[in-house]
Amino acid sequence: MRFAIFILCHVYILVSNSCTNVATSKLIPTPHSRISGGSLAGINEFPWHVYILANGDGIASTCGGSILSETWVLTAAHCTHGFLNLDLYFGSTDVYSMPTIISSTYWIEHSQYDPSNYNNDISVVQLESALNYTPGIQPMNLISPSESSNDFVNEVATVLGFGYTSDQNPQESSDLLFTKVLIVPNTDCTARYGADIVTEKTLCAVGNASLDHSICSGDSGGAMVIKNENDDYVQIGINSFVSDLGCTTGWPSGYVRVGSYLEWISTQTGIRMDTSPTNVKFSLNRRAVLG
Repeated sequence: MRFAIFILCHVYILVSNSCTNVATSKLIPTPHSRISGGSLAGINEFPWHVYILANGDGIASTCGGSILSETWVLTAAHCTHGFLNLDLYFGSTDVYSMPTIISSTYWIEHSQYDPSNYNNDISVVQLESALNYTPGIQPMNLISPSESSNDFVNEVATVLGFGYTSDQNPQESSDLLFTKVLIVPNTDCTARYGADIVTEKTLCAVGNASLDHSICSGDSGGAMVIKNENDDYVQIGINSFVSDLGCTTGWPSGYVRVGSYLEWISTQTGIRMDTSPTNVKFSLNRRAVLG
């Protein structure tokens, strides 16, 4: 039996000035909350994670992202699609204590992004000013071209975000949370969601320690990562979707396969990639700002 998918950005409808203020300053935190089945992130443990507040005409939405360079952030296309501007928050595991906030009105969504099935759900965001790297603000390593065709089946990956902690607790966490997921064959997802949604550019996963460990609403755009042989995190996926039955039902969650888009990322950002056998690092020498 096939069920629809549920995208993971958290959308607010702004119906008054007071609601606008609440959305802009983020949600009231829920004490001791967790990404579904997750744990508190340590200080500087994931320094490449970005909290994104997208603003539109009467709506606001929250997502995650990862730092590509001092001026570019990687996220999901449905986190930017249809919005007017973004506020991006860097440098803390506490959403209320972010030391760096930079806005953006310029991003590039994949030209073949399809909101009806979330194919090519990838976007790069250009910051209005450059980041200053600190121990809590660092760029992410991407999977290398030599590993881009790896299906990663049976690998245990880490996913993270400030999103909902359960289907029964529809509030975001004020703390950055993470959990472990097991990457499963795409056929496990295709049987649930259909071949029009799950393609060769999709990764699928289920909770590792427990099936109810998962990404949830508000976690979209964040990184799925694994450790390489140097014990460094490497991004292999972008949080994209879960079942509309909920985050804790044990159904597979879906991710954009980053290895399928390495050339696209480099072309759109103008960032030259320095490759190594284990990961891709972006050079500091990049072309002039686009647009």
